Amino acid sequence: MTIAHSTIYNKTFIFEGTPKAVQSFRFTRSGRKYQPKEIGDWKNLIKLQAKEQITSKVMPSSKALKIEVEFIFPPLKSWSKKRLEELKNGATFFKTTKPDLTDNLMKGFIDALSGILWDCDQQICVVQSVKKYGLKAMTTLKITELD
Repeated sequence: MTIAHSTIYNKTFIFEGTPKAVQSFRFTRSGRKYQPKEIGDWKNLIKLQAKEQITSKVMPSSKALKIEVEFIFPPLKSWSKKRLEELKNGATFFKTTKPDLTDNLMKGFIDALSGILWDCDQQICVVQSVKKYGLKAMTTLKITELD
């Protein structure tokens, strides 16, 4: 089976919902490791939304990849009407608070898409990412195969 380049690469995927930070595993008193249920549910939602956006039967890429990711968080309830209006008019407000971008946000997102859009996260060689506020919470992803 061949990869259908037109359906996955150079296309922007949109994943609705507030991005979630994935922390390291937690441990029970007996020493078993686990992650909170909401993290597993979020990863499953990402997988489902990715599969829905692929229009034909494709295999994940095995080539080196560049990904561009935007984590978009909803505006804060404490924001003024003026600031909300600026956001509606196209102003960009970057999120400088937790969760941190490279570790906790990317880890779960990339893991959720392994086996769907790429074979293994080791293939991702170039990453461009941003964490900002928007009118609607979502994550966007653009994938490019590198030669």
